Amino acid sequence: MRRATRLRLLAFLLIGAVAVVHAGVRYAGLGSLVRSDSYEVTVRLADSGGLFDRAEVTYRGVTVGRVTDVRFRRDGVDAVLAIERDRRIPSDLAVEVHNRSAVGEQYIDLVPASTGAPYLAAGDVVQESVTSTPIDENDLLVSIDRFVRSVDTDDLATVIDETGIAFEGVGDDLQRLIDGGAALVDAAARSLPATRELLQSGRVVLETQDDQAQLISGYLGDLAGVSGVLSDQDGDLRVILRDGSLAAGQLKILADDLAPSLEPLLADLVDLGDIAYRRQDGIEETLVALPWALASAQTPGREGRAHFGLALAQDPAVCQEGYVPVSEWRAARDTTHVPAPDSLGCDEAAPSVPRGSPAVIGRTGAGDLGRSAAMGSTSGSSRSWRTMFTVPLLGD
Repeated sequence: MRRATRLRLLAFLLIGAVAVVHAGVRYAGLGSLVRSDSYEVTVRLADSGGLFDRAEVTYRGVTVGRVTDVRFRRDGVDAVLAIERDRRIPSDLAVEVHNRSAVGEQYIDLVPASTGAPYLAAGDVVQESVTSTPIDENDLLVSIDRFVRSVDTDDLATVIDETGIAFEGVGDDLQRLIDGGAALVDAAARSLPATRELLQSGRVVLETQDDQAQLISGYLGDLAGVSGVLSDQDGDLRVILRDGSLAAGQLKILADDLAPSLEPLLADLVDLGDIAYRRQDGIEETLVALPWALASAQTPGREGRAHFGLALAQDPAVCQEGYVPVSEWRAARDTTHVPAPDSLGCDEAAPSVPRGSPAVIGRTGAGDLGRSAAMGSTSGSSRSWRTMFTVPLLGD
């Protein structure tokens, strides 16, 4: 054998050995026989669920170890897991046995309930209460068989026939319905940003409603009270609703009859209201003083008799000089317009008549005992009406 051939064979053997060793260490786990790079955790299961040695152990979808042993115990199964030492897995977790495919190939999935410490360590035991296994195929087939046997074939045939009749000739409608559903889904997808914004804005609205919860609760309580009153008065309300249409008809007839005169009346009321507004202070004083005056008018009548006094003396006397003589007074029936002379006025001397200026009515002067001097200025005061009853009324 040539030297070159021997070198090629030696190189081929070395490459094959390296490949076998790599496959054994990488895929067969032979490296664990040489060095311990994992820690063992025991999982207590109600049953194996088809679990076998060398089954994978995953954490968040990543392989982190394998099942090294499945041991039976009196009330279940213990599965020993060899987990890679550099994997930190929270001890607060759930252990689930799943089928990788329809033909089996079970594996264990570690589902964490938290993300922090404490972490799994060598010798830890996961209790059965946080584990689950897939449904046994035999139990599933038996349950399906029982379900199929429980269905009455005649009733099933009736359902199939009626379903066929129901969908007969509606293929186009179903197609339009499916197409419309697809269009609806597309529109919803296009409106997804707006929908998200709406949901975020809705949160603000809901928070506002939460802040107003006490107010809304009080409003609903008051509404419940009103509803209770309406419920108690149900009979009267029914009478009103039954006879209300007749009353409404009569009111309409009345409104139609009043329509011709209502407009002038309202126009006159506007003028009357304007007059009352301009004389608001006087009306207020009248309304305040009138009850007092009426009550005072009842005091002279006592024991069925009326008591009054009459003073005939005029002191001081009325001024008569400087005015139209009595012989020249106009008759009461004479209504012609005659200008008043500007020269009329009291000509008597000041000591005999208690007035100020003899030519100006209402003016006060030295020694004035007239009404203005006695009462003072009370116009516009909120208490001016009291002067009527607390100050003597002296004539001019």
